[in-house]
Amino acid sequence: MSVHHHSHFMGTRQEIIIERDGKNLGPLRDGVAPEAHLRVLYPGDRIATTCHFDTTSVAAYSMVEIGEESNREMCVPFFYYYPKQEAGAFQSYYPPESYSKIVISDYTWCSTPPLEEMGSFGSRCAEKLYADVPAFYKQTFEAYGYDGPSFTFSEMCNGGEETKDLREAQPICPKDCSETQSCSANELVAAVKQACQATCGSLGLSLYPDNSRTELFETANIG
Repeated sequence: MSVHHHSHFMGTRQEIIIERDGKNLGPLRDGVAPEAHLRVLYPGDRIATTCHFDTTSVAAYSMVEIGEESNREMCVPFFYYYPKQEAGAFQSYYPPESYSKIVISDYTWCSTPPLEEMGSFGSRCAEKLYADVPAFYKQTFEAYGYDGPSFTFSEMCNGGEETKDLREAQPICPKDCSETQSCSANELVAAVKQACQATCGSLGLSLYPDNSRTELFETANIG
């Protein structure tokens, strides 16, 4: 087996460890070659990669993007193995609870009724998105370095030029009315419901009051 680390200008080092039966067996690669006692992998072994970057040259208000271009960054380990095996034998894995936080701060909102009993939101998910957009997408906003005030879905969609970039980055507002800053409450509620339907569905969850699916998808082969 051969292992190759790949990142761009800000990458400093990578660590690849093997877990077997819940135990950390140590690094698969240390220096320029795989560890001798880890040259063979067995069914059920888990490979975990950690990448380290030096971003001290990046301005505080900027962001380092992941991508193929040299001015972006990568965290990619390459494995060369023998004998040849079907690709389906290898799967990527990311803990479902951790993955869910990328698209919603608390996935249980998908399966929870709104706090406002007589409200029109239908689910806690829609109610939370309508009330506080940054809190709904907390991890995403933190990743982009946002430390500003909270704002409602209405303020985002009817914010005109001030929130134009945000609407383009997160295209969940009703398009026609948001362009003229004239979205009504009914249009906005319908939009948050649609956004929650898509968000929860991407995690394998149904949206309250449909509680037929309350368990997260396993995140094997997420890409």
